[in-house]
Amino acid sequence: RGPPCGAGPGESGGPGGVVCALGGEQTSGPPILGASLELPAGAGPGAYAVVMEIGGEATAGCLPLGTPLLLAGRNRQVAWSFTGLSIDDADLVMEELDGIGNFRSPRGWEKVQRRREIIRVRDGDPVRCEVAETRNGPLLSHLIEQFEGPLKDRRPIPVVLRWGINSLSSALPGLLSLQASSSVAEVDHATAALSTSPIPLEGLVAGRDGSVCRVMAGSKPRRDGRAALPVRGWLDESRWEGSDPPEGLSQTPPRNSPGAAWVGGGVAASLWPHLFGSRLGDLLGKARSAEDLGAVLTDRHDMVAEQVRPLMVAEVPGEDRAAVDLLRDWDLSMTADSAPAALFWVALSLAVEELLPGKRFGPLASHPRLGLAALLGRVGLDPSVFPRGVLAEAFGTLKHLSGEDPGGWQWGAIHRLRRRPIEPLEEPTYMPVSGSPGTIEGYRLHDMSVPFEADVEPSVLVLSDLSSSRLEVVDSRGRTILDLKARPDTERVELVPG
Repeated sequence: RGPPCGAGPGESGGPGGVVCALGGEQTSGPPILGASLELPAGAGPGAYAVVMEIGGEATAGCLPLGTPLLLAGRNRQVAWSFTGLSIDDADLVMEELDGIGNFRSPRGWEKVQRRREIIRVRDGDPVRCEVAETRNGPLLSHLIEQFEGPLKDRRPIPVVLRWGINSLSSALPGLLSLQASSSVAEVDHATAALSTSPIPLEGLVAGRDGSVCRVMAGSKPRRDGRAALPVRGWLDESRWEGSDPPEGLSQTPPRNSPGAAWVGGGVAASLWPHLFGSRLGDLLGKARSAEDLGAVLTDRHDMVAEQVRPLMVAEVPGEDRAAVDLLRDWDLSMTADSAPAALFWVALSLAVEELLPGKRFGPLASHPRLGLAALLGRVGLDPSVFPRGVLAEAFGTLKHLSGEDPGGWQWGAIHRLRRRPIEPLEEPTYMPVSGSPGTIEGYRLHDMSVPFEADVEPSVLVLSDLSSSRLEVVDSRGRTILDLKARPDTERVELVPG
């Protein structure tokens, strides 16, 4: 899903999702912490809900497979949740090779280092590969040739991934200290060891005393701005000269509404930061309980539709009133069985196509992020440029796809989750899904063509109310309640993200 770090929440090798906290006057007691956490899809459970003992303290939480970290959890005094932190800590470096095992450096030609590695697979044959490495890191092109075969029509571009200012470090001591902390003040001491994390994380920590703070793990290399583009390995461009903490981060919870805070956000927050912040802030300002917080994190109100629908239904000819009435009566909820949700997004894709014709803009026209951003930017400056007639055309398109009766139209029929295969030879499986790139629990579409498809990381919902001893986890199969009063190491529930 992109480079190991820096591509965005959930695309940086770390988890994605949204973490929220309620405190102050919004709760009748200690804070409530909630998180919608994206977890890797797999053949088995994506995580476990566990009760165990850490540092002599009963602790409950969500434990993703293969990690030592309770990504979201609590003990009797403190609750915490983490999501991915988007920082630029990786560079792509173009190398010059001589074809006989050497790469060019500022000092002349040097030998490419090679080593054999074995990836052991449970219940399967081990995978063997050769890693070729220059002074800047491993050659991605060499690895891709081994796993996917050589390119047929051209030579590969030798590209190295320079990543991991902390790749040989570990944040495990800091994470274990954090999970054993009995107050937010102790968490502050534990965060000093988090900066060595090889995977950037940010999160919120709440204490029974009412305090809420932001914690972060990771650091970014210090180099000049040319690292924003692939750099030439045979020169000393963008050489790393040290490391710095991520810019603009502090222990103060960001984006506060009175008594509430949030971090993360995933796709929707990166696409529409102002819309996302306004919507989430409004909802958090009204939340008073763990149930309210759960409803906020699974909100399916389409923020893009809220901005664009008035333009779609304006000045529409009388013969297209059926389409207008369908949109005007819509509550803007992107549920899988919604007919107006389907109509809106088909019309939106047609509007993007008209404003950014493929003959002129090429593949950029079908890129959802660029296309939608360009559309919103242009109509924000001048609403009159919004294409007329797209609503009527979308109405006709849906009649062709789903039948004459709008009552039978469904967003889920044209908006499908493409679950990536576990084995290389498996075909992807498709299923209808609620939500959109404009909802809090948003998804990134492949392109703007119908049917809309997206690779979606399944998620679990974790809620910690510090006024009780319980932690609630919701996955695709239902609700699990963990209690700190249970005997540690006796309660372990498989979670299937959904």
